[in-house]
Order: sequence, then C-alpha cells, then structure tokens
Amino acid sequence: MLGDVAVIGLGQFGTQLAVSLAESGVPVLAIDSRMERVESLRASVARVLCLDATDEEALSAARIGDVGVAVCAIGDDVQASILTVALLHQFGVSRVIARAVSELHARILRMVGASEVINPARDIALRLASRLLQPGLVDRVPIAPGYALNEIEAPAWTAGRTLLDLDVRKQFRLSILAVKRVEGGVEKVIANPGGDTAIAQSDILVTLGDDESIRRFLAGR
Repeated sequence: MLGDVAVIGLGQFGTQLAVSLAESGVPVLAIDSRMERVESLRASVARVLCLDATDEEALSAARIGDVGVAVCAIGDDVQASILTVALLHQFGVSRVIARAVSELHARILRMVGASEVINPARDIALRLASRLLQPGLVDRVPIAPGYALNEIEAPAWTAGRTLLDLDVRKQFRLSILAVKRVEGGVEKVIANPGGDTAIAQSDILVTLGDDESIRRFLAGR
C-alpha cells in the first residue's frame, strides 16, 4: 500500500501527479505557495494547503512527517527545492522524491536527503530521441545501460504467428511480457502471454531486453 503522498509544487508536473494519484485512490496532500494553484485543485484532491514549503513551522503544522512519500515537484526555484527537500528529510519522511533541472541540482538534492531524483524534461527528451532513432519503438524505460523495458509496434513479419513459433527468447534474447491490442474499441492487455498467443499486426508488444536485441527483432533478423 502506497500510503499518504505529499506533492509539493503545483506546476504542470506536480498538478498532474497529484490529480493522477488522487484519481487512483491514493490519499494526497497537495502543497503550493500560490493560492490560485491551490484553489484549482480543491475539487480534485481531498487535502490542499497553501503554504511556503521552505518554512519549517508551516511544514510542521501540516504534519508533513506523517506522510509515507513526499514528492518535491518545485521546478522554478532551485533554492526552494533544495531547502524543501532538506526539511522533508529533517522531518523524517522515509521516501523523498525530488525533481531536478540539472545534474548539479540533482547531486545537491541527494546530498540534502532526496531518496530519488527525477528530471522529467531530460527523461522525455531521451525517450523521444529513442523513438525517432528507432522506428517501431512506442516507448522506452531504461533499466540499466543498454537495457530497457520497451513498448514496440509488432513488426509486420510477426503478424499471424504465435509466440511459440517466434521463440523470441532464443532467437533474439528478448522477453515479451505483455501484448496490448484493441478489440471492439477497447484496449486489452494480455499479461504474461502464453506460447499459443498469436500476434496481430496492430499489436503493441511490451518487451524486456537489450537495445541490440530490440533492433534485431524489429528488423526480423
């Protein structure tokens, strides 16, 4: 169970995160120093506060130490994000996820107590570059250098063939974890598909493997 999550900084990134978590049933505490941002979320998030997250007394009054996860989504004020992360760590929040805008910013955030650091702009750019460089690639989530979880369009040469027939693990050192397809206008996900699963030309395959294996599979060689 995820438990309570605090989202601090309600710009576009923080707002979308807070709303998505709330819609999934996660108890969310959304915080921003600008009242207009706070007011815009009152209908979507159960608990919204207008306060300065660099103010130790204000965070204490908000009982920030009671949350299981805190996400510092502040992206327009580097100093404020660093001070906020330091305070979250001081209040004993067990998991602090912070948004960084540069590598130096990321290093400092880790030094002051961030458990995890993300850089949404960089990550989106890298994923888009991967899609442009590799036709057929829908999405890519790096796991280790040269190794990733990928969503790819089923290559034309696989249409009508079963996973048993394709034997991608042996032929390409690739694992197919799921098959996504649209049936009757509704997306269907076949998780952990069996060998008798036949691939349709419009399928999206969720795969795990190294970059070279993906390239070979998409090319069919």
